[in-house]
Amino acid sequence: MITQIKSSKTAALKLSLGLMVTAALLMSFAFDKEQYTIQDNTSVNQPTETAASSQQETKQTKDQVYKVVEQMPEYPGGEYALRTYIGKNIKYPDDAVKAGIQGKVFVTFVVTKDGKVINPKVIRSTNPSLDKEALRVVGTLPKWTPGKQKGKNVDVSYTMPISFKLK
Repeated sequence: MITQIKSSKTAALKLSLGLMVTAALLMSFAFDKEQYTIQDNTSVNQPTETAASSQQETKQTKDQVYKVVEQMPEYPGGEYALRTYIGKNIKYPDDAVKAGIQGKVFVTFVVTKDGKVINPKVIRSTNPSLDKEALRVVGTLPKWTPGKQKGKNVDVSYTMPISFKLK
């Protein structure tokens, strides 16, 4: 140990390697804040803000559609009941059966403050006829238990896959 020569180049290399590994780890654990952040209804009023713009801001936050809330909306009977409902009500399109088309269609919709399902949209398509059927079934869903934020019912965006498999 006494006869070894300490190299400042080796120490600098180790330090830079350690910094790069740390930076890579931090980036790998980074995530999309918009997708995972619980959105807050409160707003900070600026001293120069007028009453009209304050009322407009309040209206915008009341109509806000959340992605994540303290209590997410729930289908009556839970996830299993939802899957059962979809399985019983879905009708595999004839053209897709003939063509042997299978896959998952991802549908997003809004569960309103009063539990209604509105604005269904396909966000990941498989086939136009499968997309159409997925939207039809989602449009027939009964009322849900609405999502809650700070103890109040709020509109919440909900996304789910619908699988189409031929037997």
